[in-house]
Amino acid sequence: MNTMSADHLIKQTEAFHAYWKETNHLFLNACEGRISKTTFSRYLKNIQFLLHHTPLHLRMAIERSIELGDDRLTNFFQLKLAEEHGHEEWAKEDIATIAAKTLAPSMALHLDIVPGMLALVKFNELVIKNHPALYLPYILFAEYFVVIAAPEWIEILETRCAIPRQAASVLAKHAELDKFHVQDDIVEIGRFIEQRNDQAEQHLFVPMLERAQALFWQFTHEVGSMDLVQQPNPTAGGSLHVRSEPTLV
Repeated sequence: MNTMSADHLIKQTEAFHAYWKETNHLFLNACEGRISKTTFSRYLKNIQFLLHHTPLHLRMAIERSIELGDDRLTNFFQLKLAEEHGHEEWAKEDIATIAAKTLAPSMALHLDIVPGMLALVKFNELVIKNHPALYLPYILFAEYFVVIAAPEWIEILETRCAIPRQAASVLAKHAELDKFHVQDDIVEIGRFIEQRNDQAEQHLFVPMLERAQALFWQFTHEVGSMDLVQQPNPTAGGSLHVRSEPTLV
């Protein structure tokens, strides 16, 4: 049961990846060579914001797991916290690389955090406060998505938008590291479901994943809309049905 449940989350992330490529302005504009260095810098600035909050969220998850007396969940989040060391700096370095090439050293000072990213960070905080195990689907999504999406995304940015690979190191490094971490995520999600077979938290794994995916779609779409291409919004229809935020119980 646990393997199938984790496998369902993996397959849903793969389906989301395909849908993101078909509908999201950031990816579509990149394919057409219409992502500017400023737009990509804004993307990196938002990724930096997310990476800044990830250790904070993991510490929250550790505290909540301790409160609940779940030693294994506590240990899992402690391992994840150790893995996050220095990741925010990768994004900062990428922004600096682009700024140097565009002769705009103060570029990072003028890049805003879009509403979708603010909402994603807030959502993760609310999820952890409710039950730290509900943070697991987001972790799996974030790590697996970059593994399957980053290689093509980096290639397109370089060949069609003249954004050098050196300026996308945060993507390449995460893709390389996270391919080894995804299996750990699957095991931990499976363990939680197996041990909590009669409880409600596991039934929220799918809606938690869907909401995180919807907010990620929003964030990247907002950034990509700087170079506007008319494409459908996923909330208006399509192959992926994005649910509204579920009630946390």
